[in-house]
Amino acid sequence: MKKLVLLSAILTLVFAGCESSQKKINAEKNPDLVSAAEKGDKDQTKKALDEGADPNAKNTKGWSSLMITAYYGNDEVASELLGANADVNQKNSNGVTPLMVASYKGNVKLVNQLIAKGADVNAQSSKNVTALMAASYTGQKETVAALIAAKADLNKKTKSGATALYYAEKKNNTEVAEMLKAAGAEK
Repeated sequence: MKKLVLLSAILTLVFAGCESSQKKINAEKNPDLVSAAEKGDKDQTKKALDEGADPNAKNTKGWSSLMITAYYGNDEVASELLGANADVNQKNSNGVTPLMVASYKGNVKLVNQLIAKGADVNAQSSKNVTALMAASYTGQKETVAALIAAKADLNKKTKSGATALYYAEKKNNTEVAEMLKAAGAEK
């Protein structure tokens, strides 16, 4: 047991030196980052990140700075956050990801950026809603096309059994429904 503790201490010391080049997080700057994301202020976002704010900082409702930016649609702020390695798959308390928010809002540029950074196109919220369902619900044709191209599962179901096609048809988004059907979606 003593050997394990000693080994753990040695590894911690050895690898601590390897991490010294990484920026240390300054949690006091997190509210500044969240505020900058809410305002869509690229310069303040960059300043907060430069001063050590966590790129994954959340507001009091559990929304990450990237999620907030996706909601407000500020691509410059999103680029700053992505450049600081914000977690593209970070979920809020309802299991919602930045990709789901960007898809709902129809921000295809950010959707493509998130996908390129490794966002899970098939992630599901706590009610099993996906980004494709969100985009289908709001009739976001370009976003739906991007998600289909990224191999989003066309037939995933919510806890109540709804699919992306169901949402497109329910909201009379006929072009989106046709796109989904052409790609192989089922109700």
